[in-house]
Amino acid sequence: MPASDLHQIAARLKDANTLLFRKLSLATKGAGYWQSMWAAGGTPAAGAAAGSVNGRQCTRATTGAAQYVDPVAGLITQICDALFSAGQKGRIVIYDRLWDDSALNASIITLQAIAPPALPRYADGEGVELWGETHAAFGAVNTNFTAKYKNQAGVGAKTAVYPWTHGAPVAGQMFPFPLQTGDRGVTALESLQLSVDTGAAGNLGLVLLKRLCSLAVKAADSDEIYDFIRTRFRQVQDNACLAIMVHANAATTGDVDVDANLIQS
Repeated sequence: MPASDLHQIAARLKDANTLLFRKLSLATKGAGYWQSMWAAGGTPAAGAAAGSVNGRQCTRATTGAAQYVDPVAGLITQICDALFSAGQKGRIVIYDRLWDDSALNASIITLQAIAPPALPRYADGEGVELWGETHAAFGAVNTNFTAKYKNQAGVGAKTAVYPWTHGAPVAGQMFPFPLQTGDRGVTALESLQLSVDTGAAGNLGLVLLKRLCSLAVKAADSDEIYDFIRTRFRQVQDNACLAIMVHANAATTGDVDVDANLIQS
């Protein structure tokens, strides 16, 4: 059963998995933008684009995922604490990457149909977020990205619109799609359509993810520690594809380091 008091937590920490991220700095669009660290060098190894519009299930075996050991049957994994730093102030988000795709074209306005596999975790879609991720820069023309999806109840043809007004993106730039009012998550994507050709195809992807832990970097190159109260003891599902993204306060992310203890009980 999950640890329920400080004595149990302390006892399990001696056998904790340490989740490591050592990611090299990436250029961002600028202060206030989200940057994926999926393709950044370091530890874990750089991940790659999915390579298809229909995408893939992401698991611990997907290149780019941080490594840890799944618990034995009957136990669960939780984030107990985290030591972290970054070369720039901002925010680091640890998330479970459930599904991603790529090869979406930002220079056409016809509907681009998506037939994804089922989610490998969080199949009920509760709390699953939809994000865009740029693998290669597309054009600078403003457009609306309209995604059709199935919500947490499996109801399809729901609409999420992201108004792109940022000019040409940088590789790795991420952006969140607001879901339709009343929806609490996503179980599958159905399509993407642009209102206007951006001027260059680029390589655009979508990501379905479950946010696990948000870490505030208050000062550059300064270690911060979150205990189990601040990490909220969030559960990590078995075979999770753990990755990070950064909300940067500058034109680079700076090198990003995270050591998180995962306990199993």
